[in-house]
Amino acid sequence: MIFNPKMPSEYQCPSCHSKDTIDHGDFIECCRCGREFYKEFLDSDIDEENISSIQELHGFVDSFEEFKDEKKRKKFLDSLDDDL
Repeated sequence: MIFNPKMPSEYQCPSCHSKDTIDHGDFIECCRCGREFYKEFLDSDIDEENISSIQELHGFVDSFEEFKDEKKRKKFLDSLDDDL
């Protein structure tokens, strides 16, 4: 059994503004509202009120029928990377 202790985060939740967050490496989790946010977005120039949680991003992507197929979704994401 592997035990991973909860690592407190230096980040504040952009949704409820709680400082009670856990660092999961690439993202944080808010202990108050339960939302998760990519640190890449938190470190960017995006206004805090415009940062979407991981759950909101998944909800958006899942609303498109063609992205329910993982291969099609990966192909689309790869094409976005190529454009950047």
